[in-house]
Amino acid sequence: MIIPVLFRIGIRCASIFLLVSYVLSDVLGQIYLQTEDYKVVGEDTLRLTILRDSTTTDQRNPVILFFFGGGWVGGNIGQFRPHAEYFAGRGMTAVLADYRTRAKHGTSPFDAVADAKSAIRFLRKNAQHLAIDPDRICAAGGSAGGHLAAAAATVPGLDDASDDLTISCKPNVLVLFNPVYDNGPNGYGYERILDRYGEISPMHNLVRGVPPTIVFFGTEDPLVPVETAEAYLQRMRALGNRCDLFLYPGQKHGFFNHKFEKYYRETVYQTDVFLQSLGYLTGPAGIVPEEVEHTELISNGHAHNDYRHERPLVDALQHGFVSVEADVLLEEGELYIGHDRHELDSMPSTLRGLYLEPLFRRFNLYNGAIFSENEVPFYLWIDIKYQGEQVYQILKDQLKPYREMLAWRRGLQVHPGAVQVIISGDRPISTMLKDSVGYMFIDGRPSDVGGDISAAHMPFVSTHYGQVFDLDAEGKMDDNGRQALRKIVRRVHGEGKKIRLWATPDHRDMWQDLTQAKVDLINVDDLKGLHTFLKNHGIK
Repeated sequence: MIIPVLFRIGIRCASIFLLVSYVLSDVLGQIYLQTEDYKVVGEDTLRLTILRDSTTTDQRNPVILFFFGGGWVGGNIGQFRPHAEYFAGRGMTAVLADYRTRAKHGTSPFDAVADAKSAIRFLRKNAQHLAIDPDRICAAGGSAGGHLAAAAATVPGLDDASDDLTISCKPNVLVLFNPVYDNGPNGYGYERILDRYGEISPMHNLVRGVPPTIVFFGTEDPLVPVETAEAYLQRMRALGNRCDLFLYPGQKHGFFNHKFEKYYRETVYQTDVFLQSLGYLTGPAGIVPEEVEHTELISNGHAHNDYRHERPLVDALQHGFVSVEADVLLEEGELYIGHDRHELDSMPSTLRGLYLEPLFRRFNLYNGAIFSENEVPFYLWIDIKYQGEQVYQILKDQLKPYREMLAWRRGLQVHPGAVQVIISGDRPISTMLKDSVGYMFIDGRPSDVGGDISAAHMPFVSTHYGQVFDLDAEGKMDDNGRQALRKIVRRVHGEGKKIRLWATPDHRDMWQDLTQAKVDLINVDDLKGLHTFLKNHGIK
C-alpha cells in the first residue's frame, strides 16, 4: 500500500514536477509527478499526469496509461491515482489521461476514442523526452475507460485529424477493469451509437494480434454483463490472442476501486503478476492481497479439488493446511487450473497466478518460509490431467524463477525447501528419473512399494482408498479395513516415504481412523470440517 507523506514543488521548463515521498512495502522512495499537454481541441487542453520513481528518471521505463471510467459522460482523472502510484513505485512510468466527456465538453464516445489514440501517439512521439520505452505501453482503464483502452487496440479509424498517423496508437498490453466491450444492440451504450457500433465496439473488431490482455469482472455487474467478458475471452482465444479473465463472485461494477481495499489489492496484485509474465516488471510484487493467515497449523491436512474453491490456495492456508493439490491442464502453451477442459472457458486461472506467485510472495514475506512460525514444508501437488511429458517440460521452465523456495534433489541427496512440488496424475516417471538434478518429485503408487525407486525421487505413495479397504453401507471402515490400512502404512513408512489416500469420505469417523493409522496427509474437500475436528481432538 502506498502512503503519501511529503510533497515538494519545483518548476522545470514547461512541465510541472511534484516530488512525492511514499512508503511502499516498508521501502522509502520518491516519485516525480509531471504534467504534459498532449492535445488541444478548440478551447480545450487535454493533459497527461505522469508519475515515475525518481531513481529511474534516466531509464526508458515501460508505461502504464490509465483511462478513467464514467460512461463517456463524466469521470475523474484521479480514479486510478492509487494504481498509478503503485506501478510508478514498481519502476514503470504511470500516466493518468484526461479525455473529452459529454458533461464537460459535449462530446461523444467517438471523440473519447480519438483522444485515447492521441494520448498513446503522444507518448510514443515523445518517448525520448519522457524517458519511456515506446514499444512497452500498457493501456489500462475501467468501464468506459476500459473501452477506450480496448478500442485503441482493436478499432480502426476514429483518428483525430491532427494526429500523425505514421505513429501507432495500438498499445502493447491491455489491463481492463469491468470494461465496456460490446457496443452492439445488446451492449452498453448502444443508444448513443446506434448503427455506428461496428466502428467503435471492441467485440466487433477482434482480430489476430490483439495485445495480451488481463480482465477483471464482478459476476453481479448490473451495467456490463459478465457474459460479455466470457464471450470476449472465447473470441480472443479462438484468434490465438492471450486473454486472462478473473471473475469475482458477488461483486458489482467498480469493485476494484481503491475504496474497496480488498479487491483493489487483489486486482493490482494480479496485474503485477501479469506484467511480470510479459517482462514489464521484475521481482516480488510490492503489494500484498488480503492476508491469508491461518489459526493453527494442520500438519497432515491436504486440500483436494482446488477447482471447487474460488481461492484454493488462500482457503488451504487460512485453515492451516500444509498441502494443496492443483489440477493442471495444458492449453496453448500455458498451464491452467481445472479438472476438465470445459472449465477453462468460464474461469481460467494459471498455475503461476493462482499458486506459484502467491507462494513466492509468502516465501519472501515470511523470510524463507510459508508459515511464519514454523519450518514445516508446504507440499504443492501438481496433478497433470493429460500430456504429462509436455507439461513436465513446461513446468521446468515455469519453476525456474521460484527455485529459491523449492526443495530440490541432486542424485539421492534431497535439499529441503519451503515448498516441495509433487507430480501426480499423468506422471512422466522415466523422464523424471533421468534428471540428475530435479525440482519436482514423484507421487508413487502401491505397486511402487518394494520397488527400486528411492524416497529421494518418490517421497509419497498415494492411491484411491478403495485399493486398500472397503466401506460399509454408512461409508465407514470396519476392523478388516483398519488392519489393511495399518499394513500399507507400515510398508510405506518402512521405505522412508509418506502416504496419502484420495477420495476418502469427509466425516469424523474416517478422519479418526486415518489419524490413528498415522496416514501422513488426510485428503479432504471439507477444509473447515477437518480443521475443526483435529483442533477439537488436540491433533496438529
